[in-house]
Amino acid sequence: MKRSSRSRANLGFTIDRSSDAPLWRQVFQSVADLVDSGVLTAGDVLPSVRSLASQLGVSPDTVKAAYAELKAAGYVMARARSSVSVLGRETDKQPHTLPQFDRSEPVRLPPMTERGRYAARIGAAPDSSIYPDRPFAPYAPVSNVLLDKDWLRIAGAQARAPWRSAAYSPAQGNLGLRRAIAEKLRLYRGIQADPGEIIITSSSVQSLSLCASVLFAPGDEIWAEAPLTNTFFNVLPFWGLKPRQFRVDRGGLCVKDAMEACPAAAGVLVSPVSQMPLSVPLSAERKARLASWAGNHEAFFILEDDSSSFLSGPETESAPLFSTRGASGKCVYLSSLSPLLFPGIKISYLVAPKGLVKALVGAKSVLDRGISFRKQEVVADFLTSPGFETYRRKLLRHYRENYAALANAVSKYLSPFGHLTESHGNGHACFVLNASLKDSLVSRRANELGITARAVSCFQGALEDQNGLVLGFSGFTKEEIEKGVAVLGEACRSVLSRGNRPAP
Repeated sequence: MKRSSRSRANLGFTIDRSSDAPLWRQVFQSVADLVDSGVLTAGDVLPSVRSLASQLGVSPDTVKAAYAELKAAGYVMARARSSVSVLGRETDKQPHTLPQFDRSEPVRLPPMTERGRYAARIGAAPDSSIYPDRPFAPYAPVSNVLLDKDWLRIAGAQARAPWRSAAYSPAQGNLGLRRAIAEKLRLYRGIQADPGEIIITSSSVQSLSLCASVLFAPGDEIWAEAPLTNTFFNVLPFWGLKPRQFRVDRGGLCVKDAMEACPAAAGVLVSPVSQMPLSVPLSAERKARLASWAGNHEAFFILEDDSSSFLSGPETESAPLFSTRGASGKCVYLSSLSPLLFPGIKISYLVAPKGLVKALVGAKSVLDRGISFRKQEVVADFLTSPGFETYRRKLLRHYRENYAALANAVSKYLSPFGHLTESHGNGHACFVLNASLKDSLVSRRANELGITARAVSCFQGALEDQNGLVLGFSGFTKEEIEKGVAVLGEACRSVLSRGNRPAP
């Protein structure tokens, strides 16, 4: 006969004092087994702490600890007058039946906004920012080769103490990380930035989104490079802006063409150090022209993308626009720690003139509360660790040696089909194909042969004569690079043998 839920259950188990298991754990496990086996059912009241302690010959604290663990595990609940009752097994509980709806009829959704329709088109397209981990994927992580004992020590210490830095991060980001970034920018890029002018973001795309949403109004025209990465391009129309793309040649963005064709633009998105995908810098003459234009036009902002900030020097040709005469107060500097560490770290940052910081931080607090405070602390500690400078020198040497290996392999296997551009610290270069080869066909054939070489023509706004392949070299061994280039040579010959036509 089932016991009344008002009566105290007689548990009928004993303690094994020869066992290595703690006494409270034995009590916990014995009661849990009685519930799981159905001996104790929902509503049964357990003996009081003192009563069970007396029965088992243990201290009341032992029983208290066992009851607390049973409550945390969902076996029991505390009742009035210090009694504890059984909640029962999961199978004893009656499932809550939800009402069933007829889903055979199509659901009529309210019409989406123009922004929603644009976002839906982006969501339906393949994600062009995700690459297989094989040569020559750009942004491939280098960390498995280079991250050293300092990184492992710092990250390990954080992992062993998960209760540290468990609070939300301020929207602007960890102050220690912002101080470390400010110091590195001063050393490597000649940028004099206060930590209060730096905002930590989850990606360069988020940095660009903040700028697009705060600095411009829907309908504003923005100069942009042609070609441009799809992920960057998509941000501008999403926020209602109108990108006007202009050719990138050996001197970078054709600034004069933009000024003449679109003088009413509200800003420009430009990569002065290493343009993606063509891997060319903005010339000093065009940089000065652009800074002068910004200085002479009140409602004009420069959005400077410099993802290789810690891997470049302050020399004149690669000097940032942010520090160029005329651009002061009109330039927002966007950068990422991915080339320095690895893409999965998901830490980028922007540097903004003081007058813009509050608005950008406010937008970030609305759109995204912040990045893991613990992760930011790990990166801040690494940037300020004694071994960081050694790591950076190793990374720069790795980039130089891998680019040299790529250039040698290109000379050996690909010289009849085009030429390789220089690399400017971003871990990729562009192989410019001869007009007799169509980059999309070579890219497709290379993919069939197990090599990733994205066609320049696939980037947003690519012009007809911009014909080449993006070759990332940072995350691969020299042997992988040589074998990959040899496969690209095979892909080029295969396309030529078919008369530059796609395979049937």
